[in-house]
Amino acid sequence: MLNNDLKSKIFLVVLCLLPLIPIWYYDYLPLQDYANHFALLNILSSYEQSDFYREHFQLVPMRALAPLTYTYVTLDVFVNTVSTFLDIDTAMKVFLTFYVIFYIVSIFLIASQLQIRFDLLMIIQIPLIYSCLFHLGFLNFLFSIPLLLFTFFAVERYEMKRNKFYIVLIGILLVLLYFTHIATFVVFYIFLVCYLITKRLKAKMFILILIIISLFMILNLDFFLGMGKSAMLREPFLDKIIWLMFPFAYQPYKLLIVSSILFLLSMYIIIRNSSFSRKQYLIASILFLLIYFILPYKSSVGSIDVRALLFSLVILPLSFDTRNNRPVDFAKVILLAVIFINFSWLFISFSDFNKNFSIRCAGEIEKRSVILPIITIKPQSPAIRPYLNSWGYFSGHREILTPYLFTGSPMRIVYKHRPPAPHQWWILSNKIEEGKKYINTIQETYDYILLIGNDAKVQEIIKPISYKTCSDRSVSLYKIKKIKDR
Repeated sequence: MLNNDLKSKIFLVVLCLLPLIPIWYYDYLPLQDYANHFALLNILSSYEQSDFYREHFQLVPMRALAPLTYTYVTLDVFVNTVSTFLDIDTAMKVFLTFYVIFYIVSIFLIASQLQIRFDLLMIIQIPLIYSCLFHLGFLNFLFSIPLLLFTFFAVERYEMKRNKFYIVLIGILLVLLYFTHIATFVVFYIFLVCYLITKRLKAKMFILILIIISLFMILNLDFFLGMGKSAMLREPFLDKIIWLMFPFAYQPYKLLIVSSILFLLSMYIIIRNSSFSRKQYLIASILFLLIYFILPYKSSVGSIDVRALLFSLVILPLSFDTRNNRPVDFAKVILLAVIFINFSWLFISFSDFNKNFSIRCAGEIEKRSVILPIITIKPQSPAIRPYLNSWGYFSGHREILTPYLFTGSPMRIVYKHRPPAPHQWWILSNKIEEGKKYINTIQETYDYILLIGNDAKVQEIIKPISYKTCSDRSVSLYKIKKIKDR
């Protein structure tokens, strides 16, 4: 017979794996950036065989010190590696599955190493595994978090065993971390500084690691200079207080408030019933919270400051020595309620997206067409735009050119001549006049308009220059009337 402790662990692991069901069951995922990554990977995979893509895009050469200056490539490398036996959509879902599994394994390892209650650590982390950044579809960033926890584990094991094997393991994990996401790589750097300060070790090996990491960071000086310029901007302090709810900001406002209050209440109860023997994690968590308040978020809800907030929340429970008593058990019940709310909305959002979205009109698009996506479906959450990049799913069925593909050096590809277009958010930001200014350019440049949603104002704008050729669910395809055809 299984004891209660083991049953609790199994229950929480199964609970954490539940969102993998809609990920694999549904064809289309309402994770904001997911479909854009899907489009990018489709273009990269067929680039050498496609005259059309070679005509409109060029690959970005690595910089002089490559590959040391290359990051954000883990998703690409993984998909390219498995593309011989898996299609791109399946490979991306496998990548997300590994993210969840690796997160669970990393929590188990570090809980065992630090002698933290696995059930408590797991139940705190589950809402963070499926945080707002998950729903934003930041795939490389998400994958970097369990890698970071694995690196913490390796550091702790080296400190206990003094076995050089763990130094090698730290080195391998740091390489993976660097090529996955530079921000998380920097997080480990900050943590290691906190670790050395609090432990007061004569750790020559760790100091050497810090020096090596510093060299890698110098090679990405442009990234940090850009972040520094944005940090010169400020916003009202109240905004920062409000956006402490960011981990749950993928939900509608009422659920967002309920989830945030319940999560904070549970954390308060746990903290009240805990001591903090591992100061390095506590100090690192406080430091990342300070970074959150110092850095701006501005118009980018996925900016570096809210990521710092997430790291603060992820790292804080690693400092807990929690007493096993009724208040803590009550906090666990509250966290289960938070998880229930979060997962309920996750399942609902996946279901609604697949009921409303369709790519049936892809069959009506002529090959090698230039398409302007227009998204008019208003989001229910303050942070997530699930339909924003949904046009990317069409790229799996046709060679098409759109103006909103992710490009630049981390993405390994750039437009030779990006089609002129209004800002991708022009409807969602209620900037109707911006779209009207582009109407002649749209008629001259594009072959189709892909309208996702039903907005009378937009239909009125595009009606004089196009006619509908296909419609299914919330997706409509409009063929542009060329001047010579009129």
